[in-house]
Amino acid sequence: MNYSNYRISLDVHKSSSQASLNVKREDTARMIYITLTDGGFPYQISGECYAAFTATKPDGNIVFNPCTIDGNTIMYELTTQTTAVVGRTECEIKLYGADDMLITSPAFYLFVSDTVYKEGDVVEESKDEITVLTALISDTATLIDEVQSKLDNGEFKGEKGDPGKDAEGGVKSVNGVTPDENGNVEVETLPDDTDQLEALIAADLLPATYDASGAILTDSNGNIVLRY
Repeated sequence: MNYSNYRISLDVHKSSSQASLNVKREDTARMIYITLTDGGFPYQISGECYAAFTATKPDGNIVFNPCTIDGNTIMYELTTQTTAVVGRTECEIKLYGADDMLITSPAFYLFVSDTVYKEGDVVEESKDEITVLTALISDTATLIDEVQSKLDNGEFKGEKGDPGKDAEGGVKSVNGVTPDENGNVEVETLPDDTDQLEALIAADLLPATYDASGAILTDSNGNIVLRY
């Protein structure tokens, strides 16, 4: 069947109620289209936002259900629990951002009127209806499944990078001098040539410190292995 649609505009700069809608008890074929304004100007809803319809029914029970966002329009489909109690239901729209920021619309009212029931008709008991958390849990579970599936299929594997001088099987050799698997250079393997020693220092295989007498070469553990 076709929906009966309501279209309302709410200015987030104002706090007083800005709309009233009349519905019948337990009606569900009704959709509310909400646009937000900001001091009279269209309020832009960014793509990462999600919206929730919140309401307090005349009996004190609450409704906290997810909405659909299409561009700058927020859509909410009435549920049986939304219209379960005759009287005035106070409603708001909460807009959440991925950065944990929140903006809440001014209130608007649903005036729920009773219907004429035939004998034997069953009236659903009013209760709290909170489906936002359920929807978020479902979305999170779906995302986890998608990530795990991509991991299993190897879709997150990129090009292999440079293993570096300390990687297994990739120990760097400079001017014929190669450190052991721990990155240490044996004293007896050190060349006598100053240029070669400086090349080792530049390659960060053999750190050096200096004093007044000249250069002091140390191994990776800080031990002096050669002066020149």
